[in-house]
Formats: sequence, C-alpha cells, structure tokens
Amino acid sequence: MTNMRVAILGLGAVGEDLARTLHGAGFPIHCLISRRKHAARALAKEVDAQFVVSYGDELPDGIELLFLCVPDDAISRVSKELSDHSYPWHTVYVSHTSGALLSAELGALAARGAKVFSFHPVQTFAKGQESEWKGIYVGIEGAESGVHVGQRIAVSLGSIPLLLNEEDKVLYHASAVFASNFFVTVIGIATDILGQINVSRADAVQLLAPLIQRTCQNIVESGPELALTGPASRGDVQTIERHAEALGNSVPDKYNIYLELTRAAIELKRRNNPEFEEKATLMAQEIKKLLRE
Repeated sequence: MTNMRVAILGLGAVGEDLARTLHGAGFPIHCLISRRKHAARALAKEVDAQFVVSYGDELPDGIELLFLCVPDDAISRVSKELSDHSYPWHTVYVSHTSGALLSAELGALAARGAKVFSFHPVQTFAKGQESEWKGIYVGIEGAESGVHVGQRIAVSLGSIPLLLNEEDKVLYHASAVFASNFFVTVIGIATDILGQINVSRADAVQLLAPLIQRTCQNIVESGPELALTGPASRGDVQTIERHAEALGNSVPDKYNIYLELTRAAIELKRRNNPEFEEKATLMAQEIKKLLRE
C-alpha cells in the first residue's frame, strides 16, 4: 500500500500536511500540483517529490493515487478539467478531502474510469503547522474499491477509518463544525465580552486558557454531560437572567446566542438526570420568555 505513487493537487494547509504525513509514512510523493509553483518546489524538497507541475499542465506518467485538496466549491470543476486530460484515469485512485461533499463530486473522473472516494480527516489544519494524524478518525465514503484503499491509507497513517454512507456524511461534517469551528467562534465571543470590560484580546485568551484546557480535558475524559458546569447545570435561573440583562445592555447581538446556548445546556443536563427534569422544564420556560422579550 505505501508504495503507491501519490500526487497532491492543492497545497493549502490540508494539502501540505497530507504531503508531509504521507511522506513520513513511506508513501512516495510522485507529484505536487499547484498554481504557486515556487511554494510547491519548496515543499517538494521536503517530501522528495519527483515532479512539480503547474495546475493545467500535463501530468507526469505513473500517478496511482491523486488527492484533490481544494476548496469544496472547486472540486467538481477541477475533476472536470482533469478528466479532459488524456490520462489513463482507469489506473488511478482519486480522492478529495472535503468533509461535507460526496465522492460523486469526482463524477467526471469516475466516468473516465478513476476509482473515486472521499477522505476527510477529523482534524483541524493551519498553514505552516503540523497536525497529528495518529489516533484521529478519517471519514471515508465512495466506490467500494476506493473505500478499501482509503481504509488502508488511514491505517498506514495511524488513523482510524470511519466508513460513511452518502446520507450520513453531511451530518457527520456538521458535527465536526460544531466541535471545532463553533467552539472557536464561542471562544471569540467570550473574548469580545471581556473586551467590554477593557481586557485586551491577547489577555482575554490567556485569562480563559486554563478554563478552556480543563474543560476540553473533562469532555474527553468524562463526556459532555458530566463535563458541563455553570448556571444551566445548577439550575441557577437568577444568574442566567443577570447574564442576559448584562449582555442585552452591552453586547445585544450576543443576547439570543447566549439564551439559545443556555437552552441547549439545559437539555444536555437533562439527559440521564431524572431529578433535574422539573427544574429543567421551569428553566426552559424562563428562557423561552426571555427570548420573546
């Protein structure tokens, strides 16, 4: 498996990290394809890539596995443009790394005989920073032959393959958005609120850091239900009302966000806590009233 010659098209944060990770796992990086050839050459030296190709140019012979690491809205177009190349696509496995889109986005290449699948690491990537692949899940969906190869690649990287049905993939990705993107957004809101009392953004992050780190640790160790603390988990309606009033006065655009998240926290606390049922019902009624106001 690790002797498959790999090409990677698109060298953003995901493409760069995937190239380094595959190279580290023993996969030969056959070709890097990018509109920015200078950056591609620098990465090629790191990963011993045999070829560097400008996007749109002819592809070198010998590609066995091609990853499209491009924005979601470009996948179908890039697939169509590649399919116009006179390349033996029936000899190539092709994957994209989108979390929300299906392997059907690669339909133009599939029509030329390529074996297609989607390969989405449940991980966050940032340009210039290495991300951990060992122990993470990789969502895989597509044609049977492509899925089989995707599974073996994930295992080769130390990851855990998660096979997805077409109808499940969007919800799978929405879950990841809540866990990562919205988590970051909520921390951004928390720093904005601290800005209302003249705490700088840099200081706000440091102020919240121990709380964030311990909360994440508790979630991983005990699950979200047991990790939940704060006024919603205690049934402290008066504190919730004070928070809502203060937010309404100082940062009114965060008022409804706070109340909707509080409502979700109440429902989380309600799970497996029958003794909390009556209090949760009363709190939910109060939240509904505050939202109306």
